[in-house]
Amino acid sequence: MPRATAYRDLADRLVADIGAGRYPMGCRLPTDAELCADTGLSRGTVRRALGLVSDLGLISRRPGDGSRVIAPAPLDEYQPVAASTDDIAAVSRSTRIEPATVRDVVADAALADRLHVPFGSAWHLIEGPRVRVAGDDTPLCWSEHYVPYGSRGVEIIQRGNYTDAEAALGEIEQIVRAEPLDAALAARLRTESRVALVVTRRRRDADGGMLAVSVHTHPADRHELRSVVRKKGEGS
Repeated sequence: MPRATAYRDLADRLVADIGAGRYPMGCRLPTDAELCADTGLSRGTVRRALGLVSDLGLISRRPGDGSRVIAPAPLDEYQPVAASTDDIAAVSRSTRIEPATVRDVVADAALADRLHVPFGSAWHLIEGPRVRVAGDDTPLCWSEHYVPYGSRGVEIIQRGNYTDAEAALGEIEQIVRAEPLDAALAARLRTESRVALVVTRRRRDADGGMLAVSVHTHPADRHELRSVVRKKGEGS
């Protein structure tokens, strides 16, 4: 297995085994040492895979108790709009761009206007359908990540599983709007919808410089926004 994806591959396998009933509710998974011996992976890679399965809500990990199954299927808490940087970090752990393509682009007039970046500026673009790490491969959205040419943002996005510090880097502006969904992109997203919910996030440093722009195009028939409206005086 390629080193960069070994932990994800192991996580996928464990999630599939849990879903198939090989490890039923309350059952302990093999120990870290047993998984290392079975897969040939390092202890760090195995622990990262188990951490991913834990983030999906399938297992609990406690010292002295190992990894115990607490749910048969991943929790489906994906929401198109982030309410906090914690949400962005959580999505990076439970989803991935598969397959992802990387290319360099120069902002023409249309792209500069779309991203709010200077005309002629150079960017690395990482894009593709975003799917759950475990479960079916129906695309959640089409993700585009633009990072300044020459920055290490490509490495971070390709790795996924952002740290809390990476997720919270800079000031984030989030814009949500409904837009037409063209037929070609609808086909890639496997939807007949012609309307999209587009979530754009722009990250800026303390001086206002653009650190990254992400654009996530969601089929309108596949997602909904949910929130709780509280009575005045309830909560904070």
